[in-house]
Amino acid sequence: MASKSYRFDQTQGALVGLVLLLATSATGRGLAGSLRLESARAGNGNLELRWSANMDAQLESTDALSITNPWLPVSIVPTIREGLAVVIVPPTVATRFYRLRGPGLTTITSSPGSNEAGVSANRETVLTFSRPLRADMTLVPERFAAASAGRTLLTRNELSSDRRKVTLFYLEPMPAAARVQVRFDATAVVDELGQEVDADGDGQPGGVRWVSFDTASRAVLGGTAVIGRVMASARIPDPANVGKFTDRPIEGAIITVDGAEETLRAVTDAQGTFRLEPAPAGRFFVHVDGRTAEGSHWPIG
Repeated sequence: MASKSYRFDQTQGALVGLVLLLATSATGRGLAGSLRLESARAGNGNLELRWSANMDAQLESTDALSITNPWLPVSIVPTIREGLAVVIVPPTVATRFYRLRGPGLTTITSSPGSNEAGVSANRETVLTFSRPLRADMTLVPERFAAASAGRTLLTRNELSSDRRKVTLFYLEPMPAAARVQVRFDATAVVDELGQEVDADGDGQPGGVRWVSFDTASRAVLGGTAVIGRVMASARIPDPANVGKFTDRPIEGAIITVDGAEETLRAVTDAQGTFRLEPAPAGRFFVHVDGRTAEGSHWPIG
């Protein structure tokens, strides 16, 4: 068994019965792993309960084993002793049952969020797990993929070093003003506790997570323009004011609209000013490329 529930007759100060229960997650399902609750008699009729301090677990108790009787958290704060969480239960006139409830299932959040609108055509899709995946987990391309208008988009996925995030990189620009559907199949995707990830948030392990979003439009409006300036991130001494600093304009930087890099672009002048004309309708994203700027040492500096 992964853990045990103990019946302790506190009127006699002795362990008079033993009921074995599986350790449960917050969903009530069996928990994989080594979650164990141990007991020992302590002085003055007390009961000592202990479990690994490294496990994310809650000690619960009830006065009767029935479907309608609730398990409630034990309010006694454990002390840590040699890597174990220890609770001393004093004797009372009641009979109590004790168990450990293990952690809930690993859940997922996404960026962009589902049904988000105006998403950049160059934006990656990121899934964040509430708990790291198991160290030996790999995600094959078929588990994490994207499609639009019935066509699978060219992508690759990459798991972060802490195994809490997986990023879907698009190897082609996503279509503008389009609905993109991202699919993540969590079947056999296991977290560090050996539990399958709850992909769809239904409280059950496994499942499929769908993230649908709309990309920004590239349609332009005649007679419109976006005007701005590009400055260096580091300020320079102001020649007109000793001891003061001023912004340094970046000349020759290329400004492009995400998803329309070849048709909607501008170049900054000596004052760092650009004029993007015409401009796309609604919300859109631009990319500032300083590799071509005056004084740039790219790619060697």
